[in-house]
Amino acid sequence: MFRFPSGRPAGIARILDFAETFLGGGTSYQTPLTAARELLAEEFDDTARMRGDIVMITDDECGVTEEWMHGWNDAKHQLGFRVFGVAIGAPRAAETGSVLEALCDNLRSIEDLTDVHAAADLFRVI
Repeated sequence: MFRFPSGRPAGIARILDFAETFLGGGTSYQTPLTAARELLAEEFDDTARMRGDIVMITDDECGVTEEWMHGWNDAKHQLGFRVFGVAIGAPRAAETGSVLEALCDNLRSIEDLTDVHAAADLFRVI
């Protein structure tokens, strides 16, 4: 898990460590988003801080349970966080009506990371 709290410089070594980490494959939206939600809930309980941002980057699609989605939406409303999604090389994951679209406030699909216009759009949004 990598945390980059606002107001604190991350440092180039930490950013490179994040960018070079491979988690072994497989796609799950519930596992990482649940962990992110729990971190935001902890921060809210400790400092009453709301309105965090989650960035979800994926190269595949998957499902979530209906029960989990209800809990997700309740937490999102209570904690006021936003979710930015980036589907890399997975246009179906970002289609209208997809699970990823339902999870994200702002969703982008990118096919070519060397496309400077697409990369500029990502950095402008996130």
